[in-house]
Amino acid sequence: MRVKLDENLPVSAASIFVAAGHDVDTVADEGLAGSDDPTVSRGATEVERLVVTLDRGFGDTQRYPPGSHAGILVLRLDDQSASSIR
Repeated sequence: MRVKLDENLPVSAASIFVAAGHDVDTVADEGLAGSDDPTVSRGATEVERLVVTLDRGFGDTQRYPPGSHAGILVLRLDDQSASSIR
């Protein structure tokens, strides 16, 4: 699977996906750091990557309807520390 980590996730989380055999890059790798959600979504869609994020705005299915992107995984964690995310 091709994965793009949003900038609100620690870069160290990439190693978890890589260890599972996934192709991972980050929003920063694509020069999209600081971009709004629609720009990040378009960038990920263009290169067919699943977006993994803590940003609940990506969970809006009216804004990001199924089939309009390669996938979005919104992590809903009470503890958003780097160790909990990994």
